[in-house]
Amino acid sequence: MHKILIKVSSNEKLKRILTLLSYAIVAVSVASFLLVAALNFVKSLTDGIIICTCSMAAFIIVTIVRRLINRKRPYEVYDFYKAPPKEKFGRSFPSRHVFSIFLIAALSLSVHPLFSAVLFFLGLCLAAFRVLLGIHFISDVIMGALLGFFGGICPLILMHLL
Repeated sequence: MHKILIKVSSNEKLKRILTLLSYAIVAVSVASFLLVAALNFVKSLTDGIIICTCSMAAFIIVTIVRRLINRKRPYEVYDFYKAPPKEKFGRSFPSRHVFSIFLIAALSLSVHPLFSAVLFFLGLCLAAFRVLLGIHFISDVIMGALLGFFGGICPLILMHLL
């Protein structure tokens, strides 16, 4: 794995492409969240409120956990990164970007399974890009994905029960 990371970290063009793709995926996930929230508000005011408050609470909890753990990022640990991909240090575990897209993908099950599957696929791509760029360790993105998935399923269960 280190050989792959070293190759990616030394290829500026590839790093730019992966960074741009990451930004595009994040933009799609934000737009998807707005769509999912709006559709749930149209369906039921209660469902929309549940989606928004549970998502916000989960995001805040993950942010607090990141601050408490304050794990270093790969570019802080390994010397083969010539320049840090970000000007941010620590707070690597869990990946909040991956958490967010997996939460949104799980929430989108309330809208359409195929839409959700596309978002899960984009989440896997984002996780891979973040590892390849040296922003996160594999364990950061795995935990982000798991927490996001369960964070997105919980409001759906709550909506079903109410």
